Amino acid sequence: FFDVQQFLAKLNERSGQGGSGGQGGPKDPPLRYRLPTEAEWEYACRAGTTGPYSTGEALTSAQANYKGKSTAPVGSYGLNPWGLADMHGNVWEWTADWYGPYEDHAIANIDPRGPSSGEKRLIRGGSWYFDKDSARCGLRYTHAPKDKGFSLGFRVAADRVR
Repeated sequence: FFDVQQFLAKLNERSGQGGSGGQGGPKDPPLRYRLPTEAEWEYACRAGTTGPYSTGEALTSAQANYKGKSTAPVGSYGLNPWGLADMHGNVWEWTADWYGPYEDHAIANIDPRGPSSGEKRLIRGGSWYFDKDSARCGLRYTHAPKDKGFSLGFRVAADRVR
């Protein structure tokens, strides 16, 4: 997690230098790169679907990299309905949120935020090393932010700086 934050800081430093970080024209506001919140991650993973996976009730080894031998190049298993690759399997993905139990009020909110502090960060998506149950859209797992591992990765979210 800490290495990811350093990477994002460098990316933001570059993006802030004249333009949009490669997205649009030179007069567009720059982008601020960050990790997605847990809610954003799950929303993107579900891609408008309601089943345990964006593929429906089942997930096959042709649709995601789980219980495999190693990571695979991004996009090797196709895209979800919104065009996002590897939301299921390949690597666990860090989110911006600390772990905390779901609160009743948070479930009804749009884009709820996790606790402001904690001991462990949320990771989502499962990985090549775990079984397909770990790759469900709604499954939550945690890691200490200092942890590094062969099955951890990240996905970048971005906001326009106004």
